[in-house]
Amino acid sequence: NTMPPSQKPEAPSASAPVIPSSMVARIAVLSGGRHFTGLDYGPLRKGKTSNLVKSFLRFLVFGDPTPVLQAADTWTGVEPIVPRRAILNLRDATAYLLAVAAKKKEGKPLPITAAGFDDFSLACDEEYILLCDEIRGKNHYDRVNALRDAILDYRRAARNAEIDLHHNAHLAEPIFSKDGKKVIYPGGPRMPI
Repeated sequence: NTMPPSQKPEAPSASAPVIPSSMVARIAVLSGGRHFTGLDYGPLRKGKTSNLVKSFLRFLVFGDPTPVLQAADTWTGVEPIVPRRAILNLRDATAYLLAVAAKKKEGKPLPITAAGFDDFSLACDEEYILLCDEIRGKNHYDRVNALRDAILDYRRAARNAEIDLHHNAHLAEPIFSKDGKKVIYPGGPRMPI
């Protein structure tokens, strides 16, 4: 998971930001004043994964770990924590965080300061696919409500484990009216609903 020195991009200078703020949006919320929940979203190849890696040193990676490991090798030299098997959906991530919380209660805390998906849009897609298989014959809103509950359960598990969350997501482009003048949907993180 390391890149040869000849292929590594040069580190940015202190005066040049890695990610122009106009290209990546950030949503950040302090949960109860103690735990951070953050989400970077934007177009492809704009530095969302690099932001993810540079935000926390002891970072637990959910989703495909390959891009995160490459970014960590390039930018920090600190390897993130990767589960033995890739965790691709919200329910598996929730179970993992509940296990981390249980270890913490036993007095055997893991050296994790934060966790998150690279890419949260794909994790929600995977969860929604599972929900579509489980909730057959019902309307679309039952699956949307179940997805919302899965997201909230995931966040609750992270709070119980006293772990900050930081994710990145694909960008859902704004949707305009047919004449192109009126914004119908302003855009934001892409979700499967």
